[in-house]
Parts: sequence; structure tokens; C-alpha cells
Amino acid sequence: AQAISRPSPAAGRGPVLRRCRAPWRTHGPLGAAHLRSMHRSFAQGSMIKKAISGGFDTFRRANSGLTPATRAEYEDYGPEAEEEGTWHYLVTDTAGIRPRKDAVYSKDCKMKGSRFDAGTVVTVDKRRRSGWTRWLSLTSGQGWVFDVSPKDRKVRMVEVEVQFGEWQYEVCADKLPVLPRPQLGAPPTSATSAGELVTAVERVRPLVRRGAFLRLAGCD
Repeated sequence: AQAISRPSPAAGRGPVLRRCRAPWRTHGPLGAAHLRSMHRSFAQGSMIKKAISGGFDTFRRANSGLTPATRAEYEDYGPEAEEEGTWHYLVTDTAGIRPRKDAVYSKDCKMKGSRFDAGTVVTVDKRRRSGWTRWLSLTSGQGWVFDVSPKDRKVRMVEVEVQFGEWQYEVCADKLPVLPRPQLGAPPTSATSAGELVTAVERVRPLVRRGAFLRLAGCD
């Protein structure tokens, strides 16, 4: 597996990638044979971190005055506190996140032997708000996870937009690391250089940040 990463550019500097508007032409090792593989697994696919400002730093707020939540008392927040639909979330906590049998912050509800690693994208079909936490029901039926910890407000997951298609980009940075998955700080497996043209077949764009992760075509 391969992928690309580079720290976000400083204010006033240009982007690390530039969208190509002209018809695509293969360049260097990215021949047609390399563009046919479109595996959907992020663990096996390739991602580019495209100028994501600020990263996904977790945060804590001490002395909030709120007791750590032990139950998802969503009834207190009215009917609008729960909604159904389809959403995508990216695991950003480097420790990963373990699903729970119910929307309850209790060790007894943790599903042993199951964990989503950082860089994993999951699909959600129901969201339930409780205080600063949004509980997320997994479409796969694997239980519930949450975006912000009820205990300490640590950000565990962020909502993302997932797009499939084919896009061409030119590398603008001197060197842009390739990441094995959509996770800032993951050890790069290789790098691309300024002027290289790459084809992306999937884009994962955090709704709260600028830029997107790009999964490269033709890399297993």
C-alpha cells in the first residue's frame, strides 16, 4: 500500500496539489495499466493529503463543569436530537475507536475484539445527540460509535464527504509524501515530486477542514 502526505502549507503559500483541467496524459510510471485498479479498501488503497489546514488535532477542555456522560439521555434534547439518513465518518484518533452495543458510555457496552483503526471511513445511518456528543449508528450493524468523547471532549471521528470518480492533479510541492490511509501523521510509504501528474479515483473531504484526501489509481 502507498500514499502521500505533507504538512499543510503556511499561510500565503500555494497549494501542494493543483487540479489539472487539460485532458489527462500518462506521465512517468503512471501508465494505463496502473490506472485500472480501483480497490475501495483504504487499508490497501492510496491517499494524498491535499493541503489540509490545521490537521485533525484532538482537543480537551478542562473544568467544563459538566459531569462525564454515562448514558445517552437523548430524550432531554427533543425529537430533533435523533435523525436518520446516510453519513460518512473518518476515524481520526490514533488509538482508533471501539464500537458499543448501545449508545451508552459504559465499559460494559464495549464490543470486545472489534475496533476501527485511525484512517477508517465508516457509514452511518442514524445520529443521536447527547450534550456535546453525537452517537453514530453504523450501517453495517456493528453497533454505535461517537464523534466526540462524552468523557473529555476528545475528537474521535469527523464527518467527511466521500466522492468516487476520476480526477487529475499536478503536484505543486517539492515533495509530497504518500500515505497508506487517510490519516495525518501516518508513516509515508513513498513520495511524489513537483510537476508529477497523478490520477485520483476517490476523494475524502472533511466537512470541517479545507482540502481532501485523494486515493490514487493503480496502487494496491
